[in-house]
Amino acid sequence: MTPQEDRPAIATIVIVAALSLALAWTLPWWEMEGRAPQYGQRALVVPVGPRVVAGDGKAIDMLGHYVGIRPLQTIAPLERRLAPLGLGLALASLLEAPFLTRRRFRLIAVLPVVLMPPVFMADLAYWMDRSANERDPEAALNLTIQRIESRLTGDYAVGQFKMRTRVASGFYLAGAAAALALGLVFARPLSTRRGAAAAVATGVLLALSAPADARPVQPGGLSAAVQSAAEGDV
Repeated sequence: MTPQEDRPAIATIVIVAALSLALAWTLPWWEMEGRAPQYGQRALVVPVGPRVVAGDGKAIDMLGHYVGIRPLQTIAPLERRLAPLGLGLALASLLEAPFLTRRRFRLIAVLPVVLMPPVFMADLAYWMDRSANERDPEAALNLTIQRIESRLTGDYAVGQFKMRTRVASGFYLAGAAAALALGLVFARPLSTRRGAAAAVATGVLLALSAPADARPVQPGGLSAAVQSAAEGDV
């Protein structure tokens, strides 16, 4: 294929990868489901993304309080604050990569996209283990529980509480974007310098426009969210 014939295919890869990454941002990347005797058959579900922890977080915090586990909203504060910047950097690098002439430069450019899913999971594993085992010694049930072997995927127990964790749709979309980004490394480079500059500028604008205080609204919770919103909330 000639460079002119490559352009539509490369453009399609970039667009699909960027849309996948942007859509992943709005979806949970990981979910935790908890069951406790006092809740009967009801399952408490907490969806987690790069930016937010939502769902039944308050109920899970109440259960965790008995064994000394810190509240979910206090976990990974720096990472969640930097997440919008990471997304903007990933989108900018994705848009710039097709215009880099050397393959190793394209590989370096797409690393933010490729590394985002595994870094998210590694950081999540770190905070899960830390929050589960650096517990408040004054908690009511802390002395009855030794080390908690938390899992990124699968079932485990915290005393009488049963936990189930799984990877969610946002992570798979981010993984698809990473795979497409790797494909750009082996594609024929586009040689339009002006286009590269425009791509970088677009990525920067996307990074700057990423809302820093966005929060998800649960089904049926729009009125409560509006009433509780402070000035500047999104």
